[in-house]
Amino acid sequence: MIYYISNQLELGMQNTPEITYTSDINLLLDWIKTKKYVQLDTETKNSKLDLVQFGDYDTQFVLAYTPELIPVLKSIIEDESKVWLLQNAKFDFKQFYEIGIEIPKIYDTFLAECIITNGLQGRKLGLGALTQKYCGIELDKSIRGKNNYEGHSQRVIVYAANDVKYLEVIKTYQEITLKSEELEIILDIECEVVKVYALMELQGMKLDVEAWKKVYEENLAKLIIIEYELDAIVKSESRLSKFVDKYVQSQMFGFSKRDVNIHWSSPLQVKQVFRTLGIDIDSVAEGKIISFNTIPIVKKYLEWKDIQTQCSKFGLDYLKNLDPDGRVRFDIWQILDTARIAVKEPNILQLPADNRYRNCFVAEEGNLFVDADYGSQEAILMAIASNEAGWLTPIKNNWDLHSYVAERVYKAKWTNATEEGCIYKLNHQKCSCKQHKLMRDRVKTLNYAYAYGAGPKKVSESFNVSIPEAKQIINDYENSLPDLKKLFRLLRSYGTTHFKIRCMKPFRGVRYFDRPDPNDFSAMSSIERQSGNTHIQMTGAYILKLALIYLYRETKKIDYPVKITIAVHDQILCEVPKEHIEDWKQRQIFLMKYVSDIVTGYDVRIDVDCNITNKWNK
Repeated sequence: MIYYISNQLELGMQNTPEITYTSDINLLLDWIKTKKYVQLDTETKNSKLDLVQFGDYDTQFVLAYTPELIPVLKSIIEDESKVWLLQNAKFDFKQFYEIGIEIPKIYDTFLAECIITNGLQGRKLGLGALTQKYCGIELDKSIRGKNNYEGHSQRVIVYAANDVKYLEVIKTYQEITLKSEELEIILDIECEVVKVYALMELQGMKLDVEAWKKVYEENLAKLIIIEYELDAIVKSESRLSKFVDKYVQSQMFGFSKRDVNIHWSSPLQVKQVFRTLGIDIDSVAEGKIISFNTIPIVKKYLEWKDIQTQCSKFGLDYLKNLDPDGRVRFDIWQILDTARIAVKEPNILQLPADNRYRNCFVAEEGNLFVDADYGSQEAILMAIASNEAGWLTPIKNNWDLHSYVAERVYKAKWTNATEEGCIYKLNHQKCSCKQHKLMRDRVKTLNYAYAYGAGPKKVSESFNVSIPEAKQIINDYENSLPDLKKLFRLLRSYGTTHFKIRCMKPFRGVRYFDRPDPNDFSAMSSIERQSGNTHIQMTGAYILKLALIYLYRETKKIDYPVKITIAVHDQILCEVPKEHIEDWKQRQIFLMKYVSDIVTGYDVRIDVDCNITNKWNK
């Protein structure tokens, strides 16, 4: 039965066998008293709360929302004895938060489905797909949004009621898989951290518009200079003479038009230039031409391409993302294959590595950022997972990891390259010896690339060496770190045998793989690479998510406002009033360390590096 509750019932709203129209909210209050699990949903009209729905399989209540309902809604929804079943809780959490209501306990059928199908292609996560999968019911989702222009018609009410009818059935079936796959902890984390991501979306980040414009203007100036340098290379190369005009028409005020007839923004023309020089390529995408970057014109073109991309993607058009309050708001996708998040509209995680862009995101007047990140998180997790002495020894002794590994890999070559006053020789810290730096840089790249399954081709491109040389580099690296090699061979074998991979304890999250044709070498190699990477990266992702939960709970215990602004990979940025900055800094460091210790123990700890700043930094 559906109960439509409104204190402004319209003429013509007559009871039907399916819908009872009433103004008596006590019907809902009496029904909900004995319920532990309650399905909850909202509908909006012109982005404002319009309907609030409660229900189970047999009974649904559809409330016409008015601000006068806030006290009673707050008393119902903030009841901590209940678990609220929602589909895509992030949306509804934001709706209620904006009217001063916070949902305490959440089971999100959308997030649960994300978890039990994580990594699989072609999965369907919408409510209609879930009712079809678990209940054999096909919901009519074409009614969505119809309340914007036809009000609370019978079909709108039925549509809204159906959104709180099947969630408990879906939950029952999902829990079978969650339990059998030991994913209950992961669900608990995701259903709690969704609140933090909802608040991140609501709050957004303040953008210093003038600073952003200044970066854009600097890039335009760089682009002109690089284009001039490209033209100069063309004019100095006789094989490219056909791209240089013989006669150049003067313009007013003594300026001349460019005498190089190449539009560097035209991939077709750039390909013609490169082919004229014997560079046989079918695309000017960076990945296709990076191996030719020792050739001056290719190297310079890659510089031009980088700055040109920054101008187009992160120029003045980016300011269209700015809301009237001067903040940029974005959408967060909570669970990627490795449990990290994705951000879109706009994707502030894809800002250029150049700190100039991040520095444009600033704290409000009177506030500062506590900018904390886990130092060498992935390296330490790899060391713990593999029990590799070649990594654990420098980590435990606070030595420079990459130099220590380089010494093991290069052996006599490293020893012979030691210069007078070498700091590494004295106390195992990063030194300035010329050859040591080259060897250390290579090993540092390998230390991370190895986890991502980098093979000879990738190493060859990264180090600009031949394939045989790249194979030897990998071989020397693996022989120097036998337990690390053993771990990743085990992970890759497990992934291609079971078509899933787990992260480390205590989380044990899972990434699943679609089963390819066993003879599809490319697909199987991809699973191998992703298996090694996921084991480590997913562990780091859940350390970060659990830290966010603890920080969110901490904000409820203090008497000053803290915004958890953004969390990127191993970094958490919180905006705090200046007068409370030191207090929150200590809380944030303590809680982040506390969470990482759950995974690492106290023998090998992940440090938390922390800075106080008024700008976002990398």
